[in-house]
Amino acid sequence: MDTSQTIYTYRLTRKVRTGGSGCLAALFYMASFLCVLIGIVYLVLWPLALILFAIGWAVDAKTAHVSTCGHCGNDVANNSCLCPVCHADLAPEPTTMHWTSKLFYAALIVAPLILAALYYFHRH
Repeated sequence: MDTSQTIYTYRLTRKVRTGGSGCLAALFYMASFLCVLIGIVYLVLWPLALILFAIGWAVDAKTAHVSTCGHCGNDVANNSCLCPVCHADLAPEPTTMHWTSKLFYAALIVAPLILAALYYFHRH
């Protein structure tokens, strides 16, 4: 490989389990979402939904992020800007929010609107 060539690639990150359980976290997220849905009628369940979401978040937090070079696949540091093996310039991988978090936040936004509409139509 020519040393004057500059390679641009992403620093790919992946989650490595360090004792956490993704399935258990998903179970807590779904139980929390169900409490939010049921909480539309029974307002008592909103604190339980927040507690279940916090437990799911804590269970899922037992993961570590490991970064690899997108060009050669070598393990690199999480804040590395240059691969030590192939000397590629590394940019952080674009990230997105997990679908369960999106669902929970959507429920937090939509549920009060539904409650307000139900209250309005019940009164009139």
